[in-house]
Amino acid sequence: MFRGMISVCIPIFNYDMRETVERLSQQAVTSPVEVEIVCIDDCSDQYFRSLNRSIASMVKYVELPSNVGRARIRNLFLQYARYQYLLFLDCDSLIPDGFIEHYVALMDGNPEVVCGGRIYDSASNDLAHRLRYTYGIQCESKDANERRKHPYRSFMTNNFMVRRDVLEAVPFDESIPLYGHEDTLFGCNEV
Repeated sequence: MFRGMISVCIPIFNYDMRETVERLSQQAVTSPVEVEIVCIDDCSDQYFRSLNRSIASMVKYVELPSNVGRARIRNLFLQYARYQYLLFLDCDSLIPDGFIEHYVALMDGNPEVVCGGRIYDSASNDLAHRLRYTYGIQCESKDANERRKHPYRSFMTNNFMVRRDVLEAVPFDESIPLYGHEDTLFGCNEV
């Protein structure tokens, strides 16, 4: 049986991470493998940096002096994370019970990349983001069987695990400095 170790990697931008880190920390304690949590703040507003500095006692917390964007920040985790597997989460992800345990179970096969899914909160009444929610439900929230039919079309960086050697060989394309499609390009690569 293969057992690696997991670095949970969370890029942060203008989001309060305290509850998410608490949930992940509780799961890390009961994990059968070593788990570290690494959070890198991509030059959030001072308000959020002030809130998130309190998590530094539970996780490795880094604040960047300037915003480097979605692709580069993911590549930076190679400098700060220690373990063989990097489990990437978006900062606004909701963490269900057994989340880390699910990924640990998948490590036995020594996979190169494991793509998690995305589920939207059906109870959301946030009218300001209604278009984003509708698009997400129709285009992004697919079950695993549906995503397997077109794996390169379905890759998203909000919830995936990658072996360190794979990310080192195929880093995110940093020529895309702003939001969008760094995940599309990464998903089309072959090792």
